[in-house]
Amino acid sequence: FVNFASDARITSTGATMSGTSSWVCTGLAPTYTGTSGSLATNSDTTSGAYTTYMDCGFLIQPTEWGTGRMTGWISWTFTAFVTETNYDWFYIYSGTSTSAPQVLKRSGTDTTGGTAEATAIYAAFTSDGSVQKSGVTMSYTSTWTCTGTVSYTGQSGSLTTNSGQYGNNANCGFIVQPTGWGSARMTGTITWTFSAFSTQASADYFNIYSGTSTAGTQIFTRSGTATTGGNYDTTAMFANFVTDSITTSTGVTMSWTSSWVCTGVAPTYTAQSGSLATNSDTTSGVYTTYMDCGYLIQPTGWGSGQTTGWISWTFPAFVTESNYDWFSIYQGTSTAAPEILRRSGTNTTGGTAEGSAIYARFTSDGSIQKSGVTMSWTTSWTCTSTLSYSGQSGSLTTNSGQYGNNVNCGWIVQPTGWGTARMTGWIYWTFSSFNTAASDYLYVYRGTSTSGSQVLARTGTSTTAWSYEGPAHFINFVTDASVTSTGVAMAWTSSWVCTDTLTLTGTTGSLSTNQDTSAGQYGNYMNCGFLIQPDQGTGRSTYTISYTFPAMVTELNYDWFSLYNGPNDSSPEIFRRSGVNTTGGMMQSPVLYAKFTTDVSVVKTGVTMAYTTTWICDGAVTYTATSGTFSTNSYSTYGNNMVCQFYIQPTPSTGRITLSFSAFYTESCCDKLTVYSGPTTSSPQVLQVSGSSVPAAQTFSATSLLVTFISDYSLFYAGITAAWSTVATCSGLANTTLASGTITTNTAATYDNNMACQWLIQPGGNVNTFSVTFPSFNGESCCDYWSVYAGPNAAAPRSIYAYGSSPGSKIISASALYVTWTSDVSNVGTGVQMSYSAYCTPTRACGTTWGTACSGDDGCGTALSCAVPSGLTCGSGQTFVYACSWSITNGNSGSNVCGTGCSATFSCNQYYALSGPSSSTCNNGVWSPSLPVCVLYTTGSTGSTGSTGSSGSSRSTGSTGSVRSTGSTGSTGSTST
Repeated sequence: FVNFASDARITSTGATMSGTSSWVCTGLAPTYTGTSGSLATNSDTTSGAYTTYMDCGFLIQPTEWGTGRMTGWISWTFTAFVTETNYDWFYIYSGTSTSAPQVLKRSGTDTTGGTAEATAIYAAFTSDGSVQKSGVTMSYTSTWTCTGTVSYTGQSGSLTTNSGQYGNNANCGFIVQPTGWGSARMTGTITWTFSAFSTQASADYFNIYSGTSTAGTQIFTRSGTATTGGNYDTTAMFANFVTDSITTSTGVTMSWTSSWVCTGVAPTYTAQSGSLATNSDTTSGVYTTYMDCGYLIQPTGWGSGQTTGWISWTFPAFVTESNYDWFSIYQGTSTAAPEILRRSGTNTTGGTAEGSAIYARFTSDGSIQKSGVTMSWTTSWTCTSTLSYSGQSGSLTTNSGQYGNNVNCGWIVQPTGWGTARMTGWIYWTFSSFNTAASDYLYVYRGTSTSGSQVLARTGTSTTAWSYEGPAHFINFVTDASVTSTGVAMAWTSSWVCTDTLTLTGTTGSLSTNQDTSAGQYGNYMNCGFLIQPDQGTGRSTYTISYTFPAMVTELNYDWFSLYNGPNDSSPEIFRRSGVNTTGGMMQSPVLYAKFTTDVSVVKTGVTMAYTTTWICDGAVTYTATSGTFSTNSYSTYGNNMVCQFYIQPTPSTGRITLSFSAFYTESCCDKLTVYSGPTTSSPQVLQVSGSSVPAAQTFSATSLLVTFISDYSLFYAGITAAWSTVATCSGLANTTLASGTITTNTAATYDNNMACQWLIQPGGNVNTFSVTFPSFNGESCCDYWSVYAGPNAAAPRSIYAYGSSPGSKIISASALYVTWTSDVSNVGTGVQMSYSAYCTPTRACGTTWGTACSGDDGCGTALSCAVPSGLTCGSGQTFVYACSWSITNGNSGSNVCGTGCSATFSCNQYYALSGPSSSTCNNGVWSPSLPVCVLYTTGSTGSTGSTGSSGSSRSTGSTGSVRSTGSTGSTGSTST
């Protein structure tokens, strides 16, 4: 507490005070659990000082050593020790409080350290009422010693009794019980070594027992400093460390390794090759006593129709106690099967057993262990049961390695996939290997089982190729009970022959009696047919069929190839042929039937016949393309009694169809082509022609044409080939949303009379201006009109009304255009083409000088940059129109590239006059004075009278001046009638 007081007289500058502080211990500090650390009586034991009447305590109790460990020794040093001698004291107790034995009482300046065997020490500091010194700083370290029991399951590892120095009265244990060897294995031998061993001789002992406790057989005991290791046949061992109450040392560090031995019956070995062992190291290790292990080797995974036939074994290692420890093999799945091997000692001779499984067994007696046995095995398969093959080629094998005894297996070879009206005719066999014992046979039967006729029986070593008729073969391999060999590997190919009736609809094609009519062969007892019925397409029928024979070899007078003029063998026979006759021919017929028959013996290479066809028109066919061709026939002539219709209905329709002829030759009197303007023969007839003159091309105003061709019963000629195309003319209303494009009245040379066409051009978006030009304009000057309305229909203001010649380019302010074209009953021209572009005209300019960077709302929905005025994008497909532009209805239009001071001169179309200024100036999009309008001009100024037009139609031109002409200057205008 600092107090400042002043009286009632005279003052001064006052006091400024700074302070520092230091701590001193008080009461009992939190327990120190670290395995090393330090403590102090006060904050600065070098130049500071503790205080009077202090009483502090420090409990040091290290933990976190791990399972089976505890603190054994605690050592301390003093980095600072200055107390009032004989008055201020520092104490250490071997325990957790001042009630424990006192091991240190000190005052003054003695800094000697010390050590206590204890799991904890308690330090205390007291000071009296006078004289304070700099105090005490103490550091400590600790070591652990083993306690309780710890278990180890690793197949190798290490253990230690302590760190530093072990303690007195220790009794701790270590269970070493290796695991993880796998099924049917257990620890056989544990070997140990010592990297450190120092105990009080004849007082502190390290013992090892066989088992998991001291109840097992003691197999090792030691004290002192010897580091010799050892080993023992056991699945587990218990190490026990015991010390007395006096004298300690640095203790023991022991490492161990272990090995396994077999036990019980191992899981079945199903691999086709592998190895097994009696123990983990059959080179320098050992097995153990009283072993009895089993191994079942039963390979699988061979595939359908295969089983293990032979198992062969070798011994990479074989060392057992002769006549006492035995390795046996049984020909089966257990020891109940016949024993085929019983061996001890060092014999490594291998062997082979026929069978699908063997069982191996190892036994050892109660003494003398050797390094043990390693056995490797391989296997081979032999066929069993029956397999089916449908491939047109393939291979099969009776076995791998060596076949077995008492085998009876089969293979059905039945090739498929030949296609309609075909089956396997022949199967051809080759043998890449054939080796059987004299009493073991390979049989082949025609069919799918042994009930078919046997066509081959072979034994021995012959690899001669062989073939026989199909459609299927059954191969049967049969062996007796003795003597085997390497077996048979054979491959097959196959070929087809015709069967039943095959229909051919192609306009050209070929047929064969069998697969290879050059070097192959057909079969016996064949009876097959070929219906040649070409599909020429809609509106056509086959006219002639021509045939040739690229190959024809049959057994003369026994195997026959016949051809009939009709759909079956009841039709008129054209020929019946055998031998090698390859003469071709032609028949005027829509269908032919071919038949092939063979007898019971002698086969040849067979027949291949090729055919081509021609067609004539027949019935009706419809064409919807806008252009194409049609013909009456593909042969050199058409036929008699033909009735053909060609209905031409182009989609989309244009209203005009042109018909032209590239070939025309018919019987002039009687075979005629007729054209109707419509879909039926009741429609108006517009053309009928016959003879040999090619008609000129004609264009018909029609949406469809029906063309017919009819021939009579006699005489026929080369026929007709014609082409059609559509002629485009406008019709009705067409809508477009394109921002630019071209519309036209026609694509033919001239437009039509009585046309009424409309176009609605409506791009949408922010369009408010159109630019219109006329690439071509030619129409009847009086009566065929082109109109453009500034809006979506004819109720909008009409901006263009033109006839005769082009009205020129126009700028029209509108969001849509409605365009019409009308022609009258007479006189036509080449027509009208109008091109247009839609724009977005800004409603407000920006800046005073082009090139100045600025931005503003242009009314088009985008920012206007004055730096690049022509680069403004107004919308999809639209183009920027400069701010200073104008368009006067029934007058001129234009634009200027400037920001201010854009000037323009205005004019009106023919028959219109200005109402307003003839010129104006634009500043930032504002015209001053305002734009004028164009009004209809009806009479000329005062002057002489023009002459009256001559009499005639109401649309004739007057003899002087034109209709609606303006009178000359100074005279009165007149209008002719």
